[in-house]
Amino acid sequence: MVTIANCFDMNEALHLQMVLGGADIEAFIPDEITGTIAPYVFFGSGLRLQVAEEDAERAAKIIAREKEARDEPQ
Repeated sequence: MVTIANCFDMNEALHLQMVLGGADIEAFIPDEITGTIAPYVFFGSGLRLQVAEEDAERAAKIIAREKEARDEPQ
């Protein structure tokens, strides 16, 4: 497994996991339980979002596009 994103909070991690799932890339949040129960543990470091090594390059491109779209002014 390769970490492709460090997410600010559980909402961002779940959103990106859903986006990757829509592209048929299985993504995991290894710190999901701790991030849900004690999110303050990850302030400053972020929640890891991981994919299989063979999906990492494609997943990184998808996440970059998603973040660009989110940051564009409406």
